[in-house]
Amino acid sequence: MKPLLRIPANAALVLCVLTACSCLLFETRRARDLYVAPGYEQSFRTAGWSVGPVRVHKGVSTDSLEDEARSILQVLLLRDSASASVGDTAALGGSGKLTLAALIRQREFVREYRSLNAVSVELRLFDGDCETPIAIALYSENTPETIESHAYLYSLIRKALRVLGR
Repeated sequence: MKPLLRIPANAALVLCVLTACSCLLFETRRARDLYVAPGYEQSFRTAGWSVGPVRVHKGVSTDSLEDEARSILQVLLLRDSASASVGDTAALGGSGKLTLAALIRQREFVREYRSLNAVSVELRLFDGDCETPIAIALYSENTPETIESHAYLYSLIRKALRVLGR
């Protein structure tokens, strides 16, 4: 009779710990969508973009977060396009540039005894003084991160701009 294969006690303990840890991991849920108004496909792809109003909705004071988000948008647009402008967006209307408005939201919720944040970025692209956006992009994800972290806010805005193709 052959002896049974014996698993060392340390290996069994490691296996139990890894199994327990895998239960703590969660799947990140993401959503993204893009709409471009008919007739604006070409200007959407070729026109320079500038940063317009940026609003942040969170339960605390958000003025500094709005300033951070605006500067991140400006850096990313300048990096991606030499024609993007950091200057006054009101002066850019009618100059062949599109104005990008951003709305960033964070809501906290609990799932499976863990505190998570539902974070979304809505980007609207306007042509001149037109009140109707020519493109709208949405990026949303559930995460333990918070938009108060500059590194996370940067990566979130970058992902949202990718939905717009920038």
